[in-house]
Amino acid sequence: MSSLDGMGKLDRSARTLSPLIVALLLALVSMVPVRLNHFGSIVPSIGLMAVFYWAVWRPDLFGPVAAFCLGFVHDVLSGAPVGLNALICLLAYGSVVNQRQLFLAHSFFVLWWGYALVALFAAATAWLAHSLLQGVLVPFEPALFQAFAGMALFPVVAWICHRVQHGFLGGL
Repeated sequence: MSSLDGMGKLDRSARTLSPLIVALLLALVSMVPVRLNHFGSIVPSIGLMAVFYWAVWRPDLFGPVAAFCLGFVHDVLSGAPVGLNALICLLAYGSVVNQRQLFLAHSFFVLWWGYALVALFAAATAWLAHSLLQGVLVPFEPALFQAFAGMALFPVVAWICHRVQHGFLGGL
């Protein structure tokens, strides 16, 4: 095997892993809290946005294992109950992959609407889990505002993922 063959394999491996690497970097960005008066810390789930995007556009390179790993890393780094975001990412991934032909056949606005539904589901799931773990109904407003912040930010994250997809993955 020549060194050019080895470099080609390394290049292909790096390109294949780029959706997961980008998703992990975006999840790290989401660890930075945004403070809003009366609502405390609102942190949109940028990792969930990446899971949604890659599940639609490149499920061949970003599978359920990647979605689980991303959610697990988010749980560990954010201090969330371990497994909660991993479960949310897996559920989101599965539901999006099952509907991906719908998203591929329509405009960006349908994709955005789909993410909005996923974000609301994720917020409700996280709220319910936190309420069950604490034994009381925790306020729902922070989870709702987190979902709305994610909806507002989704076009930016989708654009970043789109640039990576066409810049690094064009030939794959």
